Amino acid sequence: MELTVLLVLCLVIFIAYKRNINTGLLGIVAAFVLGFFILVPAGKTGLMVPISSAAGKAKLIISGWSSSMFLTLLGVTFLFGIAKVNRTLEILTKKIVFLVNGKKSLLPIVVFLIAFVVSAIGPGPVNGMAIVAPIAAQIADSEGLNPFFMMIASYAGNLAGGLAPITPSGFVASSYAQKGGVDLGYNLLLNMFIAFTLTFIVTYILMKGWKADEGCEVKPQQTVEKMNAVNWFTLGVIALVIMAVIFGNYNIGLCALTGAVLLMLFGAATEKEALGQIPWGTILMVCGMGVLVNIVGYAGGIKYLTDALTPYINETTAAPIMLLSGALMSAVASASGVVMPTLIPVAIQLGSNLGLDPKPLIYGIVLGAHFSCVSPFSTVGGLALGALGNNVDKQKMFLYFLQFAIGSTVVGAILVYFKLLLYF
Repeated sequence: MELTVLLVLCLVIFIAYKRNINTGLLGIVAAFVLGFFILVPAGKTGLMVPISSAAGKAKLIISGWSSSMFLTLLGVTFLFGIAKVNRTLEILTKKIVFLVNGKKSLLPIVVFLIAFVVSAIGPGPVNGMAIVAPIAAQIADSEGLNPFFMMIASYAGNLAGGLAPITPSGFVASSYAQKGGVDLGYNLLLNMFIAFTLTFIVTYILMKGWKADEGCEVKPQQTVEKMNAVNWFTLGVIALVIMAVIFGNYNIGLCALTGAVLLMLFGAATEKEALGQIPWGTILMVCGMGVLVNIVGYAGGIKYLTDALTPYINETTAAPIMLLSGALMSAVASASGVVMPTLIPVAIQLGSNLGLDPKPLIYGIVLGAHFSCVSPFSTVGGLALGALGNNVDKQKMFLYFLQFAIGSTVVGAILVYFKLLLYF
């Protein structure tokens, strides 16, 4: 059954791409069909019944729809959709372009740096991506840059600074390591900074980012359109949302939704215009696939892959295998809520049993969990997809993000194997 559910997952992605059908819709249907072959205890009787049967009530299937992810995607895209409708994002983008004197080749670097700073000062990877991704998407759209490249620049910057000790993810990793007697200090941040800065540099080279200026005459911009009262009010509300997340540690989805409603009440955009900016297909794609991935995890698919790696753990392979394990778990569970709290104690125990320094194993877990978080199944990948405009082929982007997550995880494991990462 474990292998079957993994094959079904791959088949759903393949069919959705070939037939151009929303992957989330297929994922929900596939989860329902698989549910007829997976048994759960029914109510007080304790009898084993298929989870998709009337007796099973499909509760396990429905629980795979992440209300947290849905609310985050809804709130953030709603808020920045209003900023797009009233041209606040457009004017802000022009000001950023003005700062680099019209040189498009510098824009991905600027996005990377902005994302790094925003993430490192407190929000962390998820909230940082929610803040920066819409700006990166608007820059890509207005300047004719590759939207996938700009999303990776945003993602890499957020992760380069996302494990600072003051961020939620950095705090979780450090606290669970300390419980096991391991002090990570600032080395975790240093490792992540190196890994994801390299990720950005390699992507910039592969995407030939320096060629963005070719074929066009770069002319310094003399003036930039001034913001009106509505634009300033919109920026002010967005700033309040960001501060509430950073300093108040409030849920970004609820804060963004509140900010969006506040903007509508004061006439910053009409309800019809604002709701039209929400990428409902993308939200369905991300949350719908979460339903299927939840069933894959429940049926033992992820454990099957992880257990297959376990016999090969030794002094040389321990760190890369922990990286792969972290990546696999992160594909179906929260990096900070599930993966790190679960695997960091395992890494410490494994290090003790094998007589190894547990720090590289912990770094491997954290790195793997965040390499795979750009996949469209995760919140970070979902936010990247949701930020892209309607003129972008979301199905193709879905595959691009998935391929990037898999590719960077494999390359990362190889680099760790040869001790080129995670030993600082």
